[in-house]
Amino acid sequence: MHDTDALIDELLDEGGPSPAFTATVRANLTAMAAAEPEAAAPPLVLVGSPDGTEPSRPAPPARRRTGRAVRWAALGLGLAAAAAAVVVAVRPDAAPPRPTVPPSSPASVLDLSGDQALLAAATAAESRPASDGRYWRVRTIQKLTMREKDINDEQVQESWYGKDGSYWGGVRVLSGPHRGRAVVRKGDQPNGGRPFELEDRPFSLAEIRSAPETPEGIRRWALRAASKTASSREYADELADSLLVAGLAQAPLSPRARAAAFRSLVGRSAVEVGGTARDPRGRTGVRFTAGGVQYILDPRTSLLLHQGTREGLPRTSSTTYLEVGWTNEKPTPPRRP
Repeated sequence: MHDTDALIDELLDEGGPSPAFTATVRANLTAMAAAEPEAAAPPLVLVGSPDGTEPSRPAPPARRRTGRAVRWAALGLGLAAAAAAVVVAVRPDAAPPRPTVPPSSPASVLDLSGDQALLAAATAAESRPASDGRYWRVRTIQKLTMREKDINDEQVQESWYGKDGSYWGGVRVLSGPHRGRAVVRKGDQPNGGRPFELEDRPFSLAEIRSAPETPEGIRRWALRAASKTASSREYADELADSLLVAGLAQAPLSPRARAAAFRSLVGRSAVEVGGTARDPRGRTGVRFTAGGVQYILDPRTSLLLHQGTREGLPRTSSTTYLEVGWTNEKPTPPRRP
């Protein structure tokens, strides 16, 4: 039985996934990451149609992992999930909002490369209005392929992180015998109330929301977190880059902190930006590599669209970001993307 099949079966049973199943999933993902060459993760994608117009129906939220890409605790299993998406402006007393796509900027912005693209993304991030809501929601499409085990799984994963400490996780299977089955479950917040995993480093909501809003400050913030487990100063420096990108992809950083994170990456030798690319949903952005992971960045909106391993490898994984942001909507089983 594939891991996805077992996941759905276990989720539909009272009590959620067993320790044995959790261990199996973790082992498979660890083996996959170890077997992969130092490959990049596909870029993170913004919700909306390829031409940047308002979608006919709202798109969903997300998570990840490839190589050293961002990791999210999904359904308490530690399944990979990752990046950026549409931030929903919410008033606590308002009806549940629908995500919207920011107006398109000139296509020439996508021709920017290197530091110019990062600086354009920083400007876009700073201009986005702050938002709020009852839950921080991340909705993604996760794909996992393992040729030797004949696994080709695809599913929507959705997580709700409540300000009150509550946590909900949902899955909709998009392939295999359980295709179409969807479930949502309430559980404990991962990592003892520090649910935001950025490069395997857990953060609380308070820690994320209080991240420094200057390039120097947020760089030191990331280095402190990376240095706690890094084996060398050089590795901590590289890990800090990846941690900042992970935060840009899926964490509730303030607009000014997001802008600072982009500016802190300018001039970094391990960060490469350039060339246009399309994500699996047809959205266009700029190729963006940091820490050995490949992303797709839309500098017009500052959103990361997609990330994943190179295609054609024996084992591949990817995360496509559909929605990331605050919402007042109540947790429900994930809908089709």
